Amino acid sequence: MARLSFITRSRDLGLSMDAIRDMLQLASHNPDSGADADRIIGAQLATIRTKIRRLKKLQIELERLSEVATGNEGSRCRVLDALSDDDLPALSG
Repeated sequence: MARLSFITRSRDLGLSMDAIRDMLQLASHNPDSGADADRIIGAQLATIRTKIRRLKKLQIELERLSEVATGNEGSRCRVLDALSDDDLPALSG
């Protein structure tokens, strides 16, 4: 049961199956290997921080589009126009 809880908690933290497998091996074969576990967790933290930055950019852009959509009663959809604007920066990265 402890192993299942370990896996569930690791998945809740967004760890990949490979990372979970590595952590399980560390726990069963070398429980004093904190540096390796720290490396795995550090990599996941970096991944999550990158995702948060991207999500914040996405939130800002969606809020901007939502504001553009206000009063979208005319013959042209301003959201579609805004999405088609080549002068806007891409959100990737």
